Formats: sequence, C-alpha cells, structure tokens
Amino acid sequence: MMSAGETATLLLNGWGYNWYRAENRLRADDLLIRAKLSELLGLARAHLAALEAGYRRVHLPPPTREQPFPDRAAVAHVQALTRAGEAIGAVETSIRNAPVPEMDRVWQAHRDEGRLLRELVARDAALVETVAQFHDWVVAARAEDAEDAQFAERVRGGVAGDHGGAGGAAGCGGPRQLRGPAAEAASESVAVAASGTAAAAARAPSR
Repeated sequence: MMSAGETATLLLNGWGYNWYRAENRLRADDLLIRAKLSELLGLARAHLAALEAGYRRVHLPPPTREQPFPDRAAVAHVQALTRAGEAIGAVETSIRNAPVPEMDRVWQAHRDEGRLLRELVARDAALVETVAQFHDWVVAARAEDAEDAQFAERVRGGVAGDHGGAGGAAGCGGPRQLRGPAAEAASESVAVAASGTAAAAARAPSR
C-alpha cells in the first residue's frame, strides 16, 4: 500500500496532474464562481416560490359550494409567477451546466488552455454583480409586492431581458437584467468552451 507521500508524488508526476498549475487554479476559480452564481439564483427562485405559495393560500382557497371555480385573474397571476420562477431556473441551469475544459494532455497540445480558462473566468465573474443585485431585489420582495400584477413580469424581464436592456428593467421598478451588458456571459461561456474545443480538434492530427 502506498504512503501518503508516494500517492502525492504519483498524483503530481505519474498521473500527470499538478494541483499548482495556473490552469488548474483558474479551472477551480471558475467552478467556484459558477457555484456561487447558481446559489444566488437558487435562493432567488426559492423566495419567489414562497411568495407564490403565499399568494395561492390567500387567493386560491379550496373550492366551495358557493364558489366551485377559482378566480381567473388569480390563476393567471399564479401562472405568471410560475413562469418567472422557471425563467430564473433556466438561467441558473445554464450557468451550472456550462462546460469547463477538463485537464487533458492530448487537448493541451492543441489549444491555449490558459487563455481559454482566463476568458471563461472573466466572463463568469462579470455576472457576479448583476446576479447579486438581482438576488437582492427578489429576496427583498414581500407578500404585498407579489400582489402587483406587474411583479412577475419584472422578475421575468430581469432574467430574460423582455424590457429591452438594463435601463428598461430599472425604469419599471425591476432589477438589473441578467441579459444586459454582462448578462450574455452565461451563454457565452458555453460558446467559448465549445469554440476552444472545436479549434483544438481542428488542429489535432487525424489518426
């Protein structure tokens, strides 16, 4: 059985993995940033779901003989809140599942891994302030805010850019949009990683 020292030496040399390479630190940093972004968006969605549940309890009580059918306006409002939550979830999923180039000695010979990872870190870091502001705006909302017919659209506009730019969301009392100036970073991270892999594949010799 190998000692701890022998295992560490094998990790660093025999298995070809160096924990102290700049590329490995960049890869870890990018995953850490994405984890925090996903956490903030998850908390925002959970708060919105709690507001939706509270609205349901008040405006969509169990049917009675006197009122067997739910109020149509209340149903439409709940559906709008649900769609807003789904919009947050879609952005959170795209960030969490965006690819990060893995450490691979074959690919290292055909792509500039350090440059690619630095670009990914920069693009994901650009989202931090925007996501943090969006999170703070959503979790600050109270039950009476959820009563506003425009609240759900402001939330959805904040993540989907339906109001045409960050200024549009601010003008209607909503958050900064995740699809604003820095907001395309989530989808662009996927494109950057994919383009780096494609370029490496094009340079790789055919077998």
